[in-house]
Amino acid sequence: MKNLTIGKQINLGFAALLLILLILGIISILQMSASRNRSSLLSREVAPFTVRVGNLVIYLDEFRLNERVFGITGSDENLKKAQDTQKKAEDFFQEISKTVSNSEWLSDAEKIQQRLQKLIDQYSQIVGQASTSWNRIAGLQRDLLQKAEETISETNQL
Repeated sequence: MKNLTIGKQINLGFAALLLILLILGIISILQMSASRNRSSLLSREVAPFTVRVGNLVIYLDEFRLNERVFGITGSDENLKKAQDTQKKAEDFFQEISKTVSNSEWLSDAEKIQQRLQKLIDQYSQIVGQASTSWNRIAGLQRDLLQKAEETISETNQL
């Protein structure tokens, strides 16, 4: 370095700076490309899956609401609504399951899939138990009303 003139030292310094700048530019371009690929993965797989899971939660909430209304009223109409929303949630869950099994990125979500299936099964059992209970209550009400009518008719005959 001591043998180089000041002009050559300055030129060498600028050349070193340009080389560092070129290396940084190449690294930046590679990082932007990798970032674009990751964002593409997010927009292609993660975002639509997140929307579908949100829709599944809406179906499950609707099912829970209809199941509770049926539990309170015991009407056949509300039982049908609960069963219909249960069917919608199960169908939608099957659609999501296919999406998960077909996606490399989402294949790790099997535990979530199993938990959701368990929740759907539990709600199905709840609706079945509630239906059975309300049918028994309705039978007891009919028996009670029949006995009351018989008692009233016997009282009127006296």
